[in-house]
Amino acid sequence: MSFSIVIHSMGSWVNEPQLYYKGGEVHVIHGLDANKWSYFEAMRLLTELGDKGDGDLEVWWKGKGTDFHSLKDLVLDQDAMDLTNYVLTHNCEVEIYVQMGWVF
Repeated sequence: MSFSIVIHSMGSWVNEPQLYYKGGEVHVIHGLDANKWSYFEAMRLLTELGDKGDGDLEVWWKGKGTDFHSLKDLVLDQDAMDLTNYVLTHNCEVEIYVQMGWVF
């Protein structure tokens, strides 16, 4: 089973008056294999898109069309499995949001 994701990166979170992701780049990736999806696959894709992970890289996901209060962490392989289960259950795209941290 293949699925699609929408990656939002190089932007920032604002809370005016509701939480949303402002600016940055949007990349749509189709044809991902649900049987091969993992945290490491997600990080490989982010690296290919230019998020090198220098410093703290924070990543979240949510179902397309859901509000930002439903954001879930993408920090473990189990989180990637939860994302895959969501895609298969809801038959929808998933949005991934990336926040680059500071390098000290």
